[in-house]
Amino acid sequence: MGVLPQGTFNYFARTHGVPADAAEPIQALLLALPVPVQVGLINDRVFLVNASLGLYAELLHDREAYTERFDRGRLVALGATVATLLGTHRQLRLRIERGTKTREVKTPTLFVGNNRLQLEQVGPHCGAGQRPAATW
Repeated sequence: MGVLPQGTFNYFARTHGVPADAAEPIQALLLALPVPVQVGLINDRVFLVNASLGLYAELLHDREAYTERFDRGRLVALGATVATLLGTHRQLRLRIERGTKTREVKTPTLFVGNNRLQLEQVGPHCGAGQRPAATW
C-alpha cells in the first residue's frame, strides 16, 4: 500500500513522515521500502486512523453532505453539526471485546482511534494525565 496525503488532517501520513507536497509523496513512494504499520480492526474491517459508529459518524456524513451542497467553510460545518445534534439519535448497544475482557456499552457514538497524533490533538481530554472514563 502506498500513501498519498489527501485528507483534511493527514494524520496517517504525518505520523509516518509522508511529505504533504503533491510531488514529494509520489517520489518518496517510488523510492520507499515496505514497512509494517499498525492497523485497527472492528468487526473484521481494517482501518488506519479511526473508525466511528453512531452520532459521530452521522455528524461526519451530514457535514460532508452540507459542504457538498453549500461549500466548504466553518459556518457550513457548524450549521451541519447543529442540525445533526438537534435531530433524534438512537443509542447503540455495543459489546466490546478486548483480549479476554468483554464490556456491554449503551452509547450514542463509538469512536476508535488508532493514531496517537490525532488522539493528542483532538482526542478526549479529562485533565493532566487522565484518561476519559469511556476509554478502554
